[in-house]
Amino acid sequence: MAATISLWALAWLALAALLVAASPRLGRLRVAVSLCWIGLFLLTVEDALLTAWLALASPAGAPAGLSDPDGIAGLVPQAARAGVLNTAAWAVGGAILAGWIARRALAAGRRWAWWALSTLFGLVAVTHAGTAWTIHSRGLPFPTPAAEHGGFGWEPIAVGLLSWGAALTLSYGPIFRAQPNDPAKPAGGIARSLYNFGYRYFRVPWDVGPRRELVDLLKRGCFPPGRAIDLGCGTGANAVFLAQHGFDVTGVDFAPAALVKARRRAQESDVIARFVEDDLTYLRNVTGPFDLLVDYGALDDLPLPARDKYVEQVVPLARPSAQFLLWCFEWPPRWWERFVPFAAMSMAPGEVERRFGPYFEIERIAGTEVPDPRAFIAGYACYLMTRRV
Repeated sequence: MAATISLWALAWLALAALLVAASPRLGRLRVAVSLCWIGLFLLTVEDALLTAWLALASPAGAPAGLSDPDGIAGLVPQAARAGVLNTAAWAVGGAILAGWIARRALAAGRRWAWWALSTLFGLVAVTHAGTAWTIHSRGLPFPTPAAEHGGFGWEPIAVGLLSWGAALTLSYGPIFRAQPNDPAKPAGGIARSLYNFGYRYFRVPWDVGPRRELVDLLKRGCFPPGRAIDLGCGTGANAVFLAQHGFDVTGVDFAPAALVKARRRAQESDVIARFVEDDLTYLRNVTGPFDLLVDYGALDDLPLPARDKYVEQVVPLARPSAQFLLWCFEWPPRWWERFVPFAAMSMAPGEVERRFGPYFEIERIAGTEVPDPRAFIAGYACYLMTRRV
């Protein structure tokens, strides 16, 4: 039994390795889906179905139920078996759903699918680590290879997690380094839908009126009136404020519901401002040049490859000597953020200088001196940049 389990895990590991090696020829997304299925299959067999067996098996191989030669199922009290079986059913259902997401959405390059599978992978991995540690803390040994105790071992679980992790690694590049969006399709995917939902039905937390740094700089005469663009304008507070001070303003956002509120705000304030639905990583409806660019929290919301495209699209909008006011969350990346959807929403220290230094003179005018890694929002920074002539 022990040798069979070890060979079983080794065979799947060899298949996974062959698929990874063949990914340049077969296609990374196609291989990623197969690896994800391998991981889900092994984890389901070793975890969910084994758990179901523990709930259904009878002690000592009684004929009324499934066999239990090792007596493991007999350790589960009868009163707990219904709960154990329910947990197993939910786990099988979750594995089926994850497999469907991989087949239908990950294969099509959907970013939300990658985030969903990454989150689920993190939960499964943390659960296994927590379970092993809990067992050890109660005086029992850590899980061992099957050959050391003659029963089920950790090898299939390890291969399952390894295959699933390889699927996420292989699919990251094709999904997040994809070509610009098809002009016929709306930009933004699931993020656009979430933002649009929030703007439509709620007052979002960042809808706090004109931002302090912009107001202070304008009052000090740092921004003479001219053409201005608010990148990721939201409900238009900054754009309307600039229009009230003599600017010819264009506000850009990818959430239609935000633009509806922005136009209403401009109308109620009796100012003229143009609001455009567009994608900051693939601008189709905006043309420069502008004298002032403003971004409060749009760039840091983008994943890293999309930030490259943002720079490519936004820098040409600035005329020589134009000014760019950029506000962003800023702190050193934390390891767990890559596994949580929408948690990687900060710029790393030095990232603004690296991305914009070749094109702008950069001054950091405000921000957190020492980010607090224990806080969910660890810090922020505000930059005033001047386009090189």
